[in-house]
Amino acid sequence: MRPPRGLVAPAALLIALTLAGCGSSKDTDAKGSPEPTKTAEVKHVIHVTYDDPVDTQDAGYVGQVAAASGVSPQAFAEEILKDGAIDDIAAGFSDNFALPTDLTIHVTSAEGSPNYDPSTKTVTIYYDFANLTGNIIKAGNPKMSDADLGTQWAAVNDFVLVHELGHAFVDVFEIPITGREEDAVDGLATYFFTDQVPHGASYAFDAASFFHGLQDYQGAPDLTQFANEHSLSVQRAFDIACKVAGSSEETMQQIAALGVLPEDRPARCPGEYEQNAKAWSTLLKPHLRSTQD
Repeated sequence: MRPPRGLVAPAALLIALTLAGCGSSKDTDAKGSPEPTKTAEVKHVIHVTYDDPVDTQDAGYVGQVAAASGVSPQAFAEEILKDGAIDDIAAGFSDNFALPTDLTIHVTSAEGSPNYDPSTKTVTIYYDFANLTGNIIKAGNPKMSDADLGTQWAAVNDFVLVHELGHAFVDVFEIPITGREEDAVDGLATYFFTDQVPHGASYAFDAASFFHGLQDYQGAPDLTQFANEHSLSVQRAFDIACKVAGSSEETMQQIAALGVLPEDRPARCPGEYEQNAKAWSTLLKPHLRSTQD
């Protein structure tokens, strides 16, 4: 059974993510980002596999919606993830990047947080984590409509997926990284949405909002969070929001109006955005299929 119509990601988002893959039919976009001009024969691809969902305990708001739809929370998560364009992102990246080996996106019922395993070349996504994102988004705005929840839910799930594919790219393309790799691939996901997805800046901002809510869910930072390879969730939220703000004058004005950034940060955001976009466009360009045809 499919999820309620209001929770299915809008067609515009799905089409944007289907066509995107850090490239389109032009040589460059308006911001100078590299884009392939044609698609060569695919030698290696990103496969997507889904485990059968299992019954789980109460999953908060998502569990209530799932129950009303007559499915388990994990079965509901499977439909949400499929409607959120995981397969399309995998196909788009496979078409646009000359992968040196096959990659796998494995969606599973096991417990855990999304991750990439370089030994198996596998990105693992978890049904329960997908449902957690939905609950965190809803908790941040309890009065939001199911339609808005569906849009933001798809955006966050896809941002997380591109983040994990960023780890895979760092591995298989042997991309040099200084500093935290986790911060770097947050930058890749932000670059992908702001530069390659029509109206994607708003979806990247949805991801920033999610990470801010994730910090509330995690509680006050403790030693475990400070020692983690990830920056604090709230730091990730501000860094993503700043890059989104710096991506255009329009987004700068919109985010400034929300007052989500300290007053001294926005002035630096255009520079942070440009640095991030230039770095990732430069690092990814040699691996685009168009540059190898």
